[in-house]
Amino acid sequence: MKKSIIIGATAVAAGLAQAATINWGTSVQMYNAADETGFVNTSGDFILGINPTTTADGAVTLNGVTFDNTDVGEITNGVSGTSGITLSALRTAGGNLGQYGSYGSGSFTDADAQTLVSSGIYQASTWTLSGLTSGQEYLLQIMSNDARSNKSSEFQSGPDTNGVGAIIMTYRDLPSAELTGGYVTSTFIADSETQVFSIYGTRDSWNGLVESTAQVNGLQLRAIPEPATLGLVAVFGGGMFFMRRRFKR
Repeated sequence: MKKSIIIGATAVAAGLAQAATINWGTSVQMYNAADETGFVNTSGDFILGINPTTTADGAVTLNGVTFDNTDVGEITNGVSGTSGITLSALRTAGGNLGQYGSYGSGSFTDADAQTLVSSGIYQASTWTLSGLTSGQEYLLQIMSNDARSNKSSEFQSGPDTNGVGAIIMTYRDLPSAELTGGYVTSTFIADSETQVFSIYGTRDSWNGLVESTAQVNGLQLRAIPEPATLGLVAVFGGGMFFMRRRFKR
């Protein structure tokens, strides 16, 4: 059986303008025997990365990207990234999020990858990004893994009990030979300083909330340069090359 997750964007808050639309991609298996850390996205500019773990000290680095070890307290109070951006999460039903450090590392042999996928936070959660720049495109990548062998049902999580506007991310894909979780990459263009998205959980069917199946093992946020900016860089670079050639004559 497989264990999976569905993620969806929500409005910032009741009475405020609708949050920017998050374009969720499809779930992709994390493990690749030829490149165990290649699943970590490196597009654009890094803002923050978190590795929810029971050990809050230190960090892991995968594919050149650093994921800081963070515990429930840090995530609740807000994790700081570059450009004044912060990320925080609260348990949707109130109270504290759960944290677990023994999900297993499946087929991974890379030490940092094993650390990232073997721990995480669980229970339905509401995540808030603050300090965003309106008009800026951002990339979110979320990883989920549960390599334990005692899962006998279909585990899912999502934005509501009907799964409307959501995508499925596989935690553990069986009977595949690889025991690994999945990741989803998404983009959105900020239309305010704040963006909220929620992760909920169900089990067996879309009949009621099962918080424990909502799970995040790793997350990163990146800023995507505007095409116009890239064009200016190319033109400027070409102009400098032309000027250098002229002055060399």
